[in-house]
Amino acid sequence: MVWRRFLLSSETSLADLHKILQLSFGWSGFYLYEFCIHGKTFGSNAEDPRSVCLGDFRLRPTERFRYRYNFLVFWESDYVWKQLFRFTRI
Repeated sequence: MVWRRFLLSSETSLADLHKILQLSFGWSGFYLYEFCIHGKTFGSNAEDPRSVCLGDFRLRPTERFRYRYNFLVFWESDYVWKQLFRFTRI
C-alpha cells in the first residue's frame, strides 16, 4: 500500500489535482484519467476537470473519492478527505 498526503487549496481544480498526482507518483501524464466524486465522473472523457474545484464538492472528513489513470492497465486509487483548513487571504 502506498500513502501520499497533500495539502491542497479548496480552489484546486481537478485538472490541477491530476497534475499533482502525476508528479507525486512519477507518472508521465500520457494516458487518460478520471475522477469519480459523489457519483459524477470528471476527466479526459467526461465533464471538464478544469471547470470544478475541490471546494465545490463540500467533502466531509473521511469521505472518499476515486481516481483512475491509464485505462489500459486501469490504475485505480482511492483518496480520503481528511480535514478542511480555513485560510485567510492577506
